[in-house]
Amino acid sequence: MSNRLSLWLPPVAWMAAIFAVSSIPDLTHIPGGLPDSAAHGGEYAVLGVLLLRAAARGRWSDVTLRAVGLAVALSAAYAATDEWHQSFVPGRGSEVRDVAWDVAGASAAAGAAWAWGIIRRFSRPRESRHGVHEPPPRA
Repeated sequence: MSNRLSLWLPPVAWMAAIFAVSSIPDLTHIPGGLPDSAAHGGEYAVLGVLLLRAAARGRWSDVTLRAVGLAVALSAAYAATDEWHQSFVPGRGSEVRDVAWDVAGASAAAGAAWAWGIIRRFSRPRESRHGVHEPPPRA
């Protein structure tokens, strides 16, 4: 499997899963009794991280604000199209509030992954020119 395919297949598969759930007519109860906002935020948090991984070419050290922005923008675009799709499903509706929860979930997860990358970068021991590990810099 090519590197590009291995990066982009997981978010595309997750989008397909979101589409499948959005296609269920008259979905009145979310499995597990989750509130609607938590379900939207959670499913798009996963999508945000999968898209971030793809945008960073699979290297968490390459997570930049640009990659975060791309992941959130793609998540937001998909959320909007998914809500539009739901407007055609019997018993389902389309709500701007749901898109807001979707974007909030993707933003929170992608932002947390970006912050985690920064924390990891500054907490790793650095090698000195003599090959000896030095403690991480103090803030």
